[in-house]
Amino acid sequence: MNNKNSIAGNYIYNLLYHLSQFIAPFITMPYLTRILGANNLGIFGFAHSVIAYIILICLMGSSLYGQREIAYKSATIKERRIAFFEIMHFRVVTSFIIIPIVVLLFYILRVELIYYVLMIEVLANVLDVSWFFQGMQDYKSVFLRGILIKIVGVISVFVFVKKSTDLIAYALCYTLAILFGNLMCWFKVITYVGKSKIIITKSYITMLKPIAFLFVPQIAIDVYTILDKTMLGILGSAMSDVGYYEQAQNFTRAGVRVITALGSVMLSYNSVEFANGKTKNVYISTYKSLRFSIVVGIGIVALIQTVSAIFIPVYLGKDFTKTGNILKALSPVVLFIGMSNVIGVQCFLALKRQTEYTISVIIGAITNVFLNLCLIPTFSVYGAVIASVISELSVVVYQFTQVSSEIDVKRTVLHFCICSICAFAAVVLSDLIHLETFFLTVIVVRVGICVGVYAMLLFLYYNALSKILKQKRL
Repeated sequence: MNNKNSIAGNYIYNLLYHLSQFIAPFITMPYLTRILGANNLGIFGFAHSVIAYIILICLMGSSLYGQREIAYKSATIKERRIAFFEIMHFRVVTSFIIIPIVVLLFYILRVELIYYVLMIEVLANVLDVSWFFQGMQDYKSVFLRGILIKIVGVISVFVFVKKSTDLIAYALCYTLAILFGNLMCWFKVITYVGKSKIIITKSYITMLKPIAFLFVPQIAIDVYTILDKTMLGILGSAMSDVGYYEQAQNFTRAGVRVITALGSVMLSYNSVEFANGKTKNVYISTYKSLRFSIVVGIGIVALIQTVSAIFIPVYLGKDFTKTGNILKALSPVVLFIGMSNVIGVQCFLALKRQTEYTISVIIGAITNVFLNLCLIPTFSVYGAVIASVISELSVVVYQFTQVSSEIDVKRTVLHFCICSICAFAAVVLSDLIHLETFFLTVIVVRVGICVGVYAMLLFLYYNALSKILKQKRL
């Protein structure tokens, strides 16, 4: 399989995997919002944000490090077997140190039962080997595992979550499905690493340094993707706001996954290119990916602006009408995260430019924490929204300054402006449609107009531009 087909096939599989991560909540969300309610979902979201920090500490930067190392050493079974077991050894040792300490702290602080239940997800993440398949550029296995997890999770939710007091049952359904799916992947790993004796050539301390280089930016990223919910739960006016915000984030995360699905594929591809001394190819592919992320990202933002106010109250229930407004305000993060993922992951990490990557996400984290502290006490959930949008934008701005000599930033900004104008026109035209009919019909019509106008305007512009450039060459 040639590189182009490999990238396209892997992107499709990875995109389907990320979409499966959204489809399952999409199916269960209307049910859960009506059964558990905003307050219970807020409790779950707050507790889950705490567990996310524990997962972060247990894994450190080992997933990104592992994907890159496996990509570098994918050629021979001996090298990738050694790399795989060294990374798993690091993850297991770290978790054996952290998990007992956390459980003891939970006992001392007398936390609610849901925190103990969600600790199952920590174990599931330690045993997760999706990074290995991503390094091997085998996204089909990752996709199939993701589908399996989600099917089990969806069925269990409808079977075991029946009333408002079933929050623990929901947490068990959520965590056990992840654990089951991750364990199933180990059978496939054996075919890649063989059944020979486990060899570990690097000590825990030796591996700590390179993993720590990726752990620092991972901490910063998670600070402003998780801490906003934690701070909203502490500083906000009501726990239900965490529930509203959590549901809005579910939709923006789905949009982000459409774009960032390309990121992990290109990280493996660009890492191989860099290992083969083809650095220029990395910058070329980064520029192409950046243009792609802008077109798709702005399109997704336009779709959210077009349908969220109509769709959310019907889909989640009238009690979650506020989520529609939050989603519209939060939607630009889809575009900004998509762009920063291209430069940060596909370029900086592949080229081992960790310093620039680390600085960019630290800037975003500091911006996010500062703005959350200033805005949440006054504006509650909307303060968290403003902080998220501005912090993601700050990451992109810094990253652009670091690649201005390798990537044509001026053309990229022009491309951004053209796409934004086309999207604005599409949203305005779709908003002119007012149909007194079934809401699904209204959604389909608005989406059709928005996508059609956006695509048509982009086509007309770039078609005219290509003709002008041809005339200049003549």
